[in-house]
Amino acid sequence: MKKLQSFRTALLTASEDLTRNPEKTSIFADNGRVVAGGAPGKGFEYHYQAIAIIQEFAGDVDAVSAAILGWMAAELPGVLMNPEKADKAFRFEVEVLNGEQCDLQITVEVEEPVVPADDGSFTHPAAPLLDLTGDWQWPVTS
Repeated sequence: MKKLQSFRTALLTASEDLTRNPEKTSIFADNGRVVAGGAPGKGFEYHYQAIAIIQEFAGDVDAVSAAILGWMAAELPGVLMNPEKADKAFRFEVEVLNGEQCDLQITVEVEEPVVPADDGSFTHPAAPLLDLTGDWQWPVTS
């Protein structure tokens, strides 16, 4: 899951506090599933929630939000271009610890296409796959 690593990189560079204290940030995937049409070798998508938990954050939450939105524009353009998906794609929870720090939990809905190459490698393009198999074997719903 290449997008999970790039999500972490985007977060850790969003704020001086996160850059100095990367150990305060945990990143993981939750509620993951693979979406494919049933035909072999045509590609598939990972759908999951990328979750970041940032403890004792003392930086600017606006800077973190802007960094995530910039990451989403580069890595998840199909999500941001779909109003129904965009409305639910980026959620957060905040626990205020004191006047200077808070704990943040950020959840981003990720759709990560995976395309097999002839040499056995895989690519993870930013744009969603319009048709994973050429001929869907069953309807896929979110």
